Amino acid sequence: MKSSRAVKKKGTRGGFAISTVCFLVIFVFVAIAGWYDINSIAPDKRLEELEPLIIAAAEKHGIPPALGMAIIWKESRFRVSRVGKAGEIGLMQIMPGAINEWMRGTNRKQRPSRKELFQPETNLEIGMWYLGWCGRHWAEYASAEILQVAEYNAGYSRVVQWKPKNPQDALPLEQITISSTRDYVRQVLEKRKHYDLRIAEEGLN
Repeated sequence: MKSSRAVKKKGTRGGFAISTVCFLVIFVFVAIAGWYDINSIAPDKRLEELEPLIIAAAEKHGIPPALGMAIIWKESRFRVSRVGKAGEIGLMQIMPGAINEWMRGTNRKQRPSRKELFQPETNLEIGMWYLGWCGRHWAEYASAEILQVAEYNAGYSRVVQWKPKNPQDALPLEQITISSTRDYVRQVLEKRKHYDLRIAEEGLN
């Protein structure tokens, strides 16, 4: 038969182990909860600093500011230094193709340096110009904004396959055959409503 001291010692060790596990579980839960909370509010905090620049660049190129904000939210969550998996750069995750079109469309001779492309003013100038350029392709279409956002994500050659035969017909999102682009468009248009409301409440436009 084990002594009462041994039983007591074993019980103490068991209680300590259970307490340690409970502490770790609570710690992890709190850490995860805090991480989600921080990331849920951080994008809007970053937006506050960038908002005047975004609105100015959007209006310069005929883009509704709320749409421009929604695109940036989706592309980078307003992170100036964001680099995408395919090398996309900055706030609007611009690519070489967009830079080339911007240079042609604005008669620029000198290509911005990589460092300059991360600067908010330059990145927004190129990105908003390119978004406006995408929109001009679909100006006569009833679903112009859907097509514009889809082209910003997937490129003209893909979007032209999804456009309605009759420009006055609506384009159902289900007709966009690339699921990632379909989700991209859906999320951007939904987020635009949020920023439309924000701008209206703040009287920014």
